[in-house]
Amino acid sequence: MTKRRRDRLADDAAILWGLRNGASGCLLALCVAGMVLLAFLVAVAAAFAQAGPADGYPQAAYTLPDPETGARLTLATQGGRWTVQPDDTSCVAPFTQVLLTAPVPTAPADLVALDDGRHCALDPNVRIFRQDTPCAQRDGECDVSREPTPQWWELP
Repeated sequence: MTKRRRDRLADDAAILWGLRNGASGCLLALCVAGMVLLAFLVAVAAAFAQAGPADGYPQAAYTLPDPETGARLTLATQGGRWTVQPDDTSCVAPFTQVLLTAPVPTAPADLVALDDGRHCALDPNVRIFRQDTPCAQRDGECDVSREPTPQWWELP
């Protein structure tokens, strides 16, 4: 390599890293580093967006009395209605607005009562899909106040 070529490469490197002609070269290096960092962050954000927080959970739902037994509840979700039983039967009453922490058929799924924050685990042995009728909704969220009021003879 000739001396002239070596000096030229040294000058180019000095300009690139901002050692010569002010900070314009340094700014170029920072821009390149910033672009690499931005591409990395976009890739990470896309990976998290695909995975999602348990695919849309927690999700609004509500409880109703189970038509077959008073010990169990009907859980109305956007995907349909389930017969469920909390581990503690006094934890959530019928006609309670809740958050469902995971899809019903998977374990563990919990209910969080919105009125007082009670947290109830669902018994994994009592999860029976009843019908695909979605919950009554307001603005795309399950809302117990939109559920048609049952008559006294429909209650268990």
